[in-house]
Amino acid sequence: MPVQHDEALRALLESVRTIAVVGIKAGAGDDAYRVPAYMQRHGYRIVPVSPKLDTVLDEPCVGSLDALTETPDLVNLFRAAAHLPAHVDEILALEPHPRAVWMQLGIRHEEAVQRLEAAGIEVIEDRCLMVDHGRLLGSTPPLRIPVHYDFASTVCYVAHRVLTRMAPALDELGIELAWTPVDLISITGYPRGVEVPEERRANARRIGVDLGVAVEPPAYWMDSRPAAAGALLAARSGRIGAEATWRERIWTAVFEERRSAPTEAEVVTWAGQLGFAIDPVELERATGELDELTGEAREAQVTGVPTFMLGRWPFGGIQTEETMAHILERFARKARRGEIS
Repeated sequence: MPVQHDEALRALLESVRTIAVVGIKAGAGDDAYRVPAYMQRHGYRIVPVSPKLDTVLDEPCVGSLDALTETPDLVNLFRAAAHLPAHVDEILALEPHPRAVWMQLGIRHEEAVQRLEAAGIEVIEDRCLMVDHGRLLGSTPPLRIPVHYDFASTVCYVAHRVLTRMAPALDELGIELAWTPVDLISITGYPRGVEVPEERRANARRIGVDLGVAVEPPAYWMDSRPAAAGALLAARSGRIGAEATWRERIWTAVFEERRSAPTEAEVVTWAGQLGFAIDPVELERATGELDELTGEAREAQVTGVPTFMLGRWPFGGIQTEETMAHILERFARKARRGEIS
């Protein structure tokens, strides 16, 4: 019988170190990539098995299981049931045999299970390796990535919407975005209150269209400092989710309701409406803190927004969800290996 009980699954996952993934894919949005990427982030060595790829997850691919030079602890199958008899032949030819074979969710094959179990190999059938690992062994602490932003930036609003859609993928990657406001005007030197050139507005519209976010850029460079200071105070208000709620409120007001960025008095009022209090004196102090954060960002070579700080490397702009997932996954993997400071 395939392994089903949590105690046995936990014991297997705790003992395994090397996982050969048959049918691995290179696309960041594919389960046959996300699952081995997740396992790699949690300390397992991944051996990609694919005749179509050269390298996946920074590991060289082998064309088939019979090309392996050493036996993995676990073989993880991302192959349709019709292909399993041939893969079982390859697995049984390995000496020594792997401890276990894991058939991903939706994959079942009674004859394959019987042959593997007869050879003393544990079999897990129709289960997701990533889901069971997360459920039974928990996850590592999230990797925090600072994101410098300014409420006056249309592209930051687009990034906010894209990254909101990406929330499940970021959770899977174990990434927590640390949204950090800055005063873009102080970095770029654009004068507050003047008209934004139509060329810049048209470019922002194009970015929104390309990323599935309909947006009309403001006609003038607005003063976003009170809203940014409010974000700093929301983050330390003690109210769960207040900072995220504040960002959503400001961006919705500016880019969907077509309102101006809130004044200092409006910041105090809006915060009360959202369930936390902001003192005007604290707001003034937070504005000074915003200046300090902006100076630090400038020293870190931040020249625009949004900018993701991938270690010491500032990555500016926003890309498609698939591209962002690939960039962030690659960074997270290297950071957890200690390859990026």
